[in-house]
Amino acid sequence: MTILKKPLTIKIIEEIIFEDNNLSFAEIEIPKNSFLDGRYIKEVYREISQNYNIIIIAIVDKEMSENVQFVTKGINHKIDAGDILIVVGDKDDIERFKIDLETIKF
Repeated sequence: MTILKKPLTIKIIEEIIFEDNNLSFAEIEIPKNSFLDGRYIKEVYREISQNYNIIIIAIVDKEMSENVQFVTKGINHKIDAGDILIVVGDKDDIERFKIDLETIKF
């Protein structure tokens, strides 16, 4: 069964990267005192997906190293200022999310 899913996964990734659409990946650094600073991935994952229509793929913890931790592995990482979220979504939605991270304080 896994083999059947791979072509679909590859097709989706190719469309995101190569097709003329508005989807993109972004690395977003968490600003100090933003509405995500001090909250946990599992606590905000659905909220971010619903409010911004973007998906958190992974997080890079500034204190742990430059290693990427994929959210799909079930981690419940505490988000701190300086951490980097790797997201995918519409470019406009990602931009709106970035603006809110800078302006909405927790």
